[in-house]
Amino acid sequence: MNRILLLILALGLAVLPAAGCGSRKPQFCGKAIPEEIAPVPLSDVAANPGNYNGKIVVLAGRIGSECASACDFFVEDSGVRVHATAEPGFTPPGLVGRKVRIYGHVITQENVPTVIVLGIELM
Repeated sequence: MNRILLLILALGLAVLPAAGCGSRKPQFCGKAIPEEIAPVPLSDVAANPGNYNGKIVVLAGRIGSECASACDFFVEDSGVRVHATAEPGFTPPGLVGRKVRIYGHVITQENVPTVIVLGIELM
């Protein structure tokens, strides 16, 4: 009887994770991305960083590489990379290879953009 109960419990636990796969809610680190901010192509920020200096943006891509503490990383898409760094007090978890949308403001120095990240949505 106990073996049957354990078998039923084990099968139930094995199936449980698959039950919600189709209806996953977005996961956020930091601040949620405001719906009113339209995404900007990563390639536009990389090609015209001065146009985005001081502006709030939403960018989509994959996390390329990151520092050991995960506070500095690169967002990549179609061979284009943009540097991103977490705002003070916000340290995202290690996300290398994950598809994300990031929300933050752009700072351009010597025509190189850096996004100060306020929030990350895991895709």
